[in-house]
Amino acid sequence: MRGMLIGMQLDKTVGDLALRYYATGEAIALQTRQIIDEMNKSGHKIESIFMSGGCVVVSLFLETSRACTDLRHRSLSPAASSRTASS
Repeated sequence: MRGMLIGMQLDKTVGDLALRYYATGEAIALQTRQIIDEMNKSGHKIESIFMSGGCVVVSLFLETSRACTDLRHRSLSPAASSRTASS
């Protein structure tokens, strides 16, 4: 998969950094959805996503991923599990 950012200025403000951060997280979540859709078309039945590593503690990424994939998210981290259990 490939992607690009179009129309963004190369300024160095906090707002620009936040926009790029959010766009990157959303792109990863949408790519994950595309992979899951293709796997489901091939006969798999994906019902949840297991999250691990640094993304477990980033609530913005978890929320974006849940919204894009419409799947339940699981993790090993007890703190993260309590945040994701509501979905």
